[in-house]
Amino acid sequence: MTASGTQDMIVGNGTGGDVWWYEQGGDPDTWTQHTVGTGFDEVEGTGVGDIDGDGNYEIGICDQKVGELHLAVPDSDDPTGSWSTVMLDDTAEYTQTVRFFDIDGDGDPELVYTVQGSPSSDTGNYGVRFQDFEGGDPLDAANWSQYEIAQLGGAFWLPYRMADMSGDGNATDLVVSCRAAHSHYEGGIHVLENPGDPTNTWTTRSYDTGTQHLICSFADFTGDGTTTDLVSHESPNSASGRVWISEYDGTDYTVSQFQGSSDAYNNAFAHNWSESAVSDLFLFNDTAGDQELWIHDGSDWVLEDSSSSAKAQDDVYAHDFNGDGTDDLATVGVNSGDVFWLEVNQS
Repeated sequence: MTASGTQDMIVGNGTGGDVWWYEQGGDPDTWTQHTVGTGFDEVEGTGVGDIDGDGNYEIGICDQKVGELHLAVPDSDDPTGSWSTVMLDDTAEYTQTVRFFDIDGDGDPELVYTVQGSPSSDTGNYGVRFQDFEGGDPLDAANWSQYEIAQLGGAFWLPYRMADMSGDGNATDLVVSCRAAHSHYEGGIHVLENPGDPTNTWTTRSYDTGTQHLICSFADFTGDGTTTDLVSHESPNSASGRVWISEYDGTDYTVSQFQGSSDAYNNAFAHNWSESAVSDLFLFNDTAGDQELWIHDGSDWVLEDSSSSAKAQDDVYAHDFNGDGTDDLATVGVNSGDVFWLEVNQS
């Protein structure tokens, strides 16, 4: 956030309605909290990017229960100071995820976000949308235009990057997972092919509908050198916490269940610590309270390591926090209410 060369964190408080960013000090165990915004109802997702090219980061905020998408803008070039916010969408029922993606190729990102829709009734108010900044003051809602990408009940998670899913050489397509907890929630994994002009009709290809897919991340599970395969998980609850592996052959996804030590995983993340042809899996076992590292040995999956962990939910991402050359993990412990990072030791 300050261009200091260290990784900072943005955190949304789901119950308190606050958004903070944490500035990393001289070492990854020293952090300073800065307030971005307060008074939200239930912050479920945040995203960051430079929307207007001024060199400062803005923050997108999903206020889920009231169905609002907000943008926070620093009041000066100093992000440790005050911030102002503007509401861009007040019809985003149960909005979950927001990303800053340049989907129109103009060099500036759009705000792409998911809207699950009301769990109690089918209002038709759900799907994947984007906000396009037209220039001027980003705190003026009149300078934004809203478009629908796809109408998908239960639209939940967008991975942290776009991908070339159509084979046209442009990594501007989207993959979105959907919940299936209610009759009007579609479930499944959905590929959204960018038509070039994102205000035109996107092509949607759907897989494993009717099955719940929550947080998902890109991976290479086939060893073909591409990273358009996916890992996703079913539920944050121990009653049904299966992990799904979706292999992409360049045209379609094939979805199968990962056979681990449990059907009670509440989160899954893919990364390649082993530097092998197949991505590794980092799973959080809700029943056992363990975090598990699975590595593919060329013929089958092997449980490489496990240790006790707080229940991790929502975001998991990799970054080398301590500078030892190996990516560590940052996540949220929903039981403990902690934001923490896990040191991964290469051995």
